[in-house]
Amino acid sequence: MREDRVAIALLALLVVAAFANVIFDGRSLVASDNLNPLWPDFKSPDEWRRPDLVGYPNYRDITSAIMQSDPSREFLRRSLLRGEFPFWDPYLGGGGPSFASMWPAYLFPPSLLVVLLGNGSLIRNIYILLLILCSGTLTYYLLRRHALRWPAALAGALAFSFSGAVIQTAPSVIGQPVAFFSLPLLVTARLIDRPDARRAAQVALAFAFVALASFPPVLLQIFGMCAVYAVVAIITKSKERVRTAAWFVGAAVVSLAIASVVYLPGWKAMTEMSHVRVYYSHAAEETMPANRLGQALSPTIMGGVPIYAHPAVMGPVGIHLYYSGVVALFLAGIGVAAGGGTDTRILRITASLCGALALAKTIGLPPVQWIAFVPLLRNFHYAAYLGILIAYSAAILAALGIDALLAGRARAWHVAVGASVPGLGLLAVHIQAWRRGVAFQPEGWRWLADFRILIVFCVLAVLAAWAAYRWPRARTAAVIFVMVLLAAEGLRNSSYPRPRRGDVWTHPPRYVDVLAEKNSGGRVLPMPVYPANTESVFRQPTLDVILSASTRMYRLYNRYFGPIPDPILREAKRIPPERVLDVANIEYIAIASSDVQHVAEAVQRGYEPLYADALVHVMRRRADPRYSFTSTYQVAKSESDALAALETLPRGSVLLEAPPSFPSAAGPSADVQPRLTKFSLNEVELVVRTPRPGLLVCSESNMTGWMATIDHRPVRILAANYAFRAVEVPAGAHTIHLSYDPPGLTGGLSLAFFGLLACGWGAFARR
Repeated sequence: MREDRVAIALLALLVVAAFANVIFDGRSLVASDNLNPLWPDFKSPDEWRRPDLVGYPNYRDITSAIMQSDPSREFLRRSLLRGEFPFWDPYLGGGGPSFASMWPAYLFPPSLLVVLLGNGSLIRNIYILLLILCSGTLTYYLLRRHALRWPAALAGALAFSFSGAVIQTAPSVIGQPVAFFSLPLLVTARLIDRPDARRAAQVALAFAFVALASFPPVLLQIFGMCAVYAVVAIITKSKERVRTAAWFVGAAVVSLAIASVVYLPGWKAMTEMSHVRVYYSHAAEETMPANRLGQALSPTIMGGVPIYAHPAVMGPVGIHLYYSGVVALFLAGIGVAAGGGTDTRILRITASLCGALALAKTIGLPPVQWIAFVPLLRNFHYAAYLGILIAYSAAILAALGIDALLAGRARAWHVAVGASVPGLGLLAVHIQAWRRGVAFQPEGWRWLADFRILIVFCVLAVLAAWAAYRWPRARTAAVIFVMVLLAAEGLRNSSYPRPRRGDVWTHPPRYVDVLAEKNSGGRVLPMPVYPANTESVFRQPTLDVILSASTRMYRLYNRYFGPIPDPILREAKRIPPERVLDVANIEYIAIASSDVQHVAEAVQRGYEPLYADALVHVMRRRADPRYSFTSTYQVAKSESDALAALETLPRGSVLLEAPPSFPSAAGPSADVQPRLTKFSLNEVELVVRTPRPGLLVCSESNMTGWMATIDHRPVRILAANYAFRAVEVPAGAHTIHLSYDPPGLTGGLSLAFFGLLACGWGAFARR
């Protein structure tokens, strides 16, 4: 319809206005473009310093983008150009599963398209902007399907697409499922209206599509809300309750089958990473202090994500709410109170129930908090992510509030209820700020200015809504004014200085180029320079990795390089003993130039200075090769003994946990040099000529899925040097082939095939 096209055009224009510096001035929303300070010609601009902003304002967890989504996308692109698919990443964590780690979301169609289009900074910026626009467009059509007037649907679209749930997450992997939050709800609503095979197939495909974004904490919210919506709709509306429920459950099962191509290998990998399971086993117990609820008012008023360099009241916190804005919260209050017809009642009940439950869990109210004791469900960081569901529910209710104002359903007490939502929030944050002496803080005047702007937005919105109730002839103009306020607040909350577009992958810092020029194959130890997971893009191996390391590699790193507070292997705290560095094939150490102590220790150990600037000192040591041969071994009594014995392991010897078929023999290992004939992501081939039986020692993570053959005959892989692997080789000339097949992939592909087959049947079935 014409009004729908107008609404989407208005939404697009507002996105353009909010990010005009990105669209017209060559600025960037891409997180890794904030690495620009590493470039030689970078000069810190005053546009950040003057308003006291950090260099990356309004990003939710920029680290996850810089170290996960951005490098994984570029790693996939470069792998595909070489004719490989990254089931395994031999460069991170001593080698680890890449595809099965799930967070790269390699098979999520929009992200894959970005990769196929070249993954340049311009393409990635367009993608982020399209995600923001998509979040609003889908929300608009969901609301229109529930008989809301187009201005009300546009208001809901604005409230969501310009909320922190979208704006703060769009540049990272979190933002992909968030942008499509409304899609599963939209197809669920269609199925409820007319339950049949065709619409069930559409539900299955849409669910699977969003599930391929593979960020479980957000997906749990999306599909949980779909389930609540289906239950509410079936109870209150559907005439064929059993049939409708059966089609919905069947569609959900088929979608699980399709998505199992990602989740079955992911589950298999997770069962092997016990340290990750242990870390997340009590994640649901975490809660957010109730005094942070004011973060829903604004991105700056009560902290949350980093924005101000010197915040006056509260700064960045790991657990926070995503802002909705005072106008959206005011309208949401009206939406809850004013009610509506049958179609809007389903949305109102669903959004109110989901928003309330999410809020209760976030701040830890029982009995909702008891989910922390439910197996599987207790493994999610609800407090860190449920703010997305709260913001989405607020946006839906805000649309209902505008609809109530337009239809004349809103009464004086509805406006009063709506005003109380941001009003009480503003009162609470003002009290907290006063207690913290905000007026006496060096940057307190900024907080006071932000607070006064919120007061202005809130008062104007309340007065306009009152006018819509009091003077029916002015209703349309008053509602338009409220929507202008909603848009203006959204624009204000989204507009920040951005860095120039660039591409750190094609123009890396000089120290990365120096390491690439050496191309010796030895591992790099970042201390802490060289962000984890970025190394694989440049094919430079390391032990550092985000999450996807084997449990033994984690324990080795924690003991000799750490301690580390979580399952993330990064930012080594010390230089390990030399023999530990040897078995880990560490040849280079990148030490922050400010870390004078470790630079001096590296020099004292006799490491060769390779490169130095104001940021980093790169040192080189003589390292054992990644692949070596020996006939000398020791057998540890236990895993713990093996880990402890690494630092005293004699040179030329390997530490096993089960004896091979030949006795240990002392002798020169240098006379047998394995020759590498193939090294790719998922397979390795070597040729060994040896006068005696021995062990091919591979300084590579020992995980399930690897298979070894000698001259095409399968052989077992031995645990070696605690976290690595070895293959027993008989005397003679042999070709050793090692290949990786992700556990669960075959089963996942089979289930996906049958799931797509079921969707094909449903798509062509008669109505």
